[in-house]
Amino acid sequence: MTTVSGNDDHIIGEITTDDELGFMAALPADVVLEIFSLVSQQDCLRCMTVCRAWDNVIPQYMQHVWKQLTLGSSDAYKSYKRRERCLGNHVKHVILDASSITPGKSELYCLMQRLLDWECTAIESLEIKTFERITYQDAFIGVLRKLASHLTHLKLPDNLSSVLLPHILNVCPELTHFTALRTGAFDGHDQTFTAKVPVDHDTRLKHLCLGHVMDKDQLECILKRSPDLRCFISEQQRYEISSPHSPVNLDSLLSWCPKISYLSTDFDTLFGLPNTDPYINDDLGLRYLSTTSHCPQDQVARHLAKSQAILEFLSIGNHGPQDDDWSSVFQSLQLPQLHTLAIRGIQLSGDSLVTVLNHCPSLAKLDLFCPDLSLDSATIRSLTTMRYLRSLKYHSKLDNDLSLLTMLERFPALEKFFLYKTTLSVKLPCYFEHPTRLAYLSLVAIKWKHDQEMDSDQDVAYFLQSLALKSNLGSIQVSHGEALGYKSLQALAMVPTLKALNIHIDSAVQDDELLAFIKTLGGTAIETLGLVNTSHLPFATLDALADLPYLSRFVSETGRTDPRSSQRVSKIGLQQILCKSPNLARAHFSNIVIEDDGIELTRGQIEKLIQQQRPRRTGSQVEPYWDFKIGTMRTVTFAGARLTFNVDIKCMVIC
Repeated sequence: MTTVSGNDDHIIGEITTDDELGFMAALPADVVLEIFSLVSQQDCLRCMTVCRAWDNVIPQYMQHVWKQLTLGSSDAYKSYKRRERCLGNHVKHVILDASSITPGKSELYCLMQRLLDWECTAIESLEIKTFERITYQDAFIGVLRKLASHLTHLKLPDNLSSVLLPHILNVCPELTHFTALRTGAFDGHDQTFTAKVPVDHDTRLKHLCLGHVMDKDQLECILKRSPDLRCFISEQQRYEISSPHSPVNLDSLLSWCPKISYLSTDFDTLFGLPNTDPYINDDLGLRYLSTTSHCPQDQVARHLAKSQAILEFLSIGNHGPQDDDWSSVFQSLQLPQLHTLAIRGIQLSGDSLVTVLNHCPSLAKLDLFCPDLSLDSATIRSLTTMRYLRSLKYHSKLDNDLSLLTMLERFPALEKFFLYKTTLSVKLPCYFEHPTRLAYLSLVAIKWKHDQEMDSDQDVAYFLQSLALKSNLGSIQVSHGEALGYKSLQALAMVPTLKALNIHIDSAVQDDELLAFIKTLGGTAIETLGLVNTSHLPFATLDALADLPYLSRFVSETGRTDPRSSQRVSKIGLQQILCKSPNLARAHFSNIVIEDDGIELTRGQIEKLIQQQRPRRTGSQVEPYWDFKIGTMRTVTFAGARLTFNVDIKCMVIC
């Protein structure tokens, strides 16, 4: 018998012979550890099948590989002996990804109980995903209590009963991060926790994200017992700090939790969570503030004045009628550290807006959605040059082209420009004295001032060509306004730097004109293409799309309000995309009728076609896949050499 030992106590064990261990016996333990640090969990299990000696010793060398563990529905019922021998109290981060779990108590309870059986009792973060229903909350709390001695991060689906969070805090004394995402998870019918339960100790919470409405008393109880809270996030329009119907007053919240530096009541957790890490250990004060409608102006103004020297993000929005004028509040602010300012739907004068912008020397992003606000060129001329502003979303009134031109001159570093519901002259780019850095342009519901000497399509094309010559446009969106004709399409296709394009096409554009436009796009590096108001995609058009060398995403929509409207798509053309397109990863077609133009693609034929044209790639290369979304209910996914139908579709004939 031979003993291998190292600096770490866990790398000590009896094994059979040095010959059986191979390099593990010949090399120092720290070198062996370094080698195994490059091995995945699946490779670890494969290594254990080499021989009995490796099966015995590998788990001792690879505890670091199993710090993160993801369990799915099958793990509630099946045993994987080799994997279980690799687990223990070195497992720190666990995800229970139960998207396919049958609703009920047993699966969740079994998964969590198995963690206990495997002695995974030092878990630091636990995330539960997409359970449709979880009843019997007493059982959930009971097993959570046994796993919670080291638990600091907990992420759950929401729809919790309002009394569950206090129970969680009571059984998880080390918890610092709690997130409840809106996915519809907990049933709330378990009668064990119908009575309100207070939090029995001061919590260590630093991050609290709620995707659901809580009972006022319960939430106040939690906040009062969370003096170290740094980040508080709630979902948009379902819970707002200072609304008349809200549980918590803004002044009260900041008095109970004086260390809050990140406060948002205007965030929808369904669209992802922001990165709050920079704010977690921050004691400087309020640096991120996002509030919505009905928030008392005096409270917001008071805390803005207190935090203006350190505030980095400010969003003030109104989603309903609002009589308060915020001009005086903004005129009094000095915001030297502010990098993002969003103003939506509140009353504000042009002079006060210019004043606050002049007091934001570090501003990099401005989102202005005030349809009643009007800016004239004289007011804009009082705006100082903002050398760091790179993104502008503008939905307010402009008196004339000179106003917009003056504004753009004040933003020389502008790279992203979103313009909504305004009037543009087609000759505006001609007035630019210097090339711009503009790389992203979004024009939504724009009314064009046409030149009397040119037709409407020709002068829009002139605008796009002129702008492209004086910018570095890589992404263009034109929607909800005048549809683009053939001349405008050709002008866009001639932009050499173009990588993303989303446009509304005039119904007068013929098939041969659309084909010519797509062929011209072949001279660009287009990666994303979205076409709205298409009625026909014949074989030649889809074949030309397949020839675009960099195209990875394609979207084709009818764009009509009539649900009976459809677009005709060539069946052979779909085959061409499947066979020829070198990089296409996703295609979306809405309301299509497949044209029977001489080929019937059955499931077996498509599978064989994929195997021939798209062999599975190995190593570090990513497998190609196709995701054809047809309508709103039918999805066909092509992945590697396999074909998966999300609904019962027998062949590629879908009407």
